Amino acid sequence: MNIQKTSLAIAISIIMSSTAFAANTSTVTQIGASDEATINQTGTNASDVDQIGSSNKATIEQISQGLAQNDSDVSQVGSSNEASHYQYGSGNSATSTQTGDSNKSTIAPQTGNGLYTGHNGPIGPNEGGSDNVAVAVQTGNSNESTIGQNGDNNSASVAQTGNYNKSTVAQHGNFAGWDGSGDWNYALVAQNGNNTISDVDQLGISNSATVTQTGNLHSSEVDQVGTFNVATVNQN
Repeated sequence: MNIQKTSLAIAISIIMSSTAFAANTSTVTQIGASDEATINQTGTNASDVDQIGSSNKATIEQISQGLAQNDSDVSQVGSSNEASHYQYGSGNSATSTQTGDSNKSTIAPQTGNGLYTGHNGPIGPNEGGSDNVAVAVQTGNSNESTIGQNGDNNSASVAQTGNYNKSTVAQHGNFAGWDGSGDWNYALVAQNGNNTISDVDQLGISNSATVTQTGNLHSSEVDQVGTFNVATVNQN
């Protein structure tokens, strides 16, 4: 009898300990009309959504794999802005800050092990990316930023000021001689003007790209495959 009681106590303790580790937190603040926030969390994650205005939309999906939580922050002021974050793994960070109207920020996916399949794509056991950082800051109208990270310790920052600017950053793996996730890649995109376009695609490890565009109607494309490549673009 005592053995049965002891076994039951141990089982309950294990369940309670496991539950304690799987703690999600989510905060949503909306001031205005017809704003919408959808949060789905599995594991240990934290999210914060602040929306002021009308018809803004935020979507966050977080699936943690490990002890380090994923963090996701969305701040939108204006009308008809849209932000989508999809995080799979541990210790990933995604931030979208948008001021104006009809801006769109997508950070998807933050994942790992060769699974660059587009946002909300399938993942398998132990296939989450870790410690990726993505930041998008957009001020103006009808700007669009898309960041996809597949691997560990990738960093991407996008800042766009003006109207109708577009930025795409992809950091991932799967190139000749390396079949896996992309790690330690760095991308910085700063665009100030109207109708500028930047496309950064990094496949491999420890690649770096910096793009600065000031003015109107500029276009830049950076493609890097391999390791330790460096690209710097300045257009005025």
